[in-house]
Amino acid sequence: DVEDLFKAIATRWPGLETLGIGTVCIFNDYESETWHVTRATLDPLRPLAKLKNLEIIADCCSSVPAASWSDLLRGWPDLQTLLLDSTVENASLTPAFPDGPAPLDLVLNAFTTHCPQMKALSLRVEPVLATNRPWAPICPNLDALEIALPDPTDDNPFENVIAEYLKAVLPPKCGLHIFYELDLG
Repeated sequence: DVEDLFKAIATRWPGLETLGIGTVCIFNDYESETWHVTRATLDPLRPLAKLKNLEIIADCCSSVPAASWSDLLRGWPDLQTLLLDSTVENASLTPAFPDGPAPLDLVLNAFTTHCPQMKALSLRVEPVLATNRPWAPICPNLDALEIALPDPTDDNPFENVIAEYLKAVLPPKCGLHIFYELDLG
């Protein structure tokens, strides 16, 4: 499985600085199994202390809770690029955040604290904020932020608050791409 592959990579190449993995369709009795990036997927890569660039293209969007990011990122202080993408055809199959919530601000704050050189970030978060104003700026070197959000619901009018938050915290030169999983499927 993917975790075993990542453990083997981290064991074999402990000084690895760049890792890119694309999705592999796994067939089981003629049915395709999908996978997405979780804390368990990333845990085997924690020993890669020199990691600067990590790109994983899975079948579905990532679902790593905010509480896990600080622990994971603590071991990757030089991380500059993290791209957790999904294939278009399966993006809408991503489960909710089963291991805990992933509020946008808590996730971005973890990257700011542990990866000060972050330049490009693409991942899935929840369209909620855990903190109130004033918001502190994030990742001063960030050039590009791409976030995938679960499909919007009528009972969660978050767009204005999220837009206000991002305007307040992103570096002026940072490009921003926001999309809903609905747009991917």
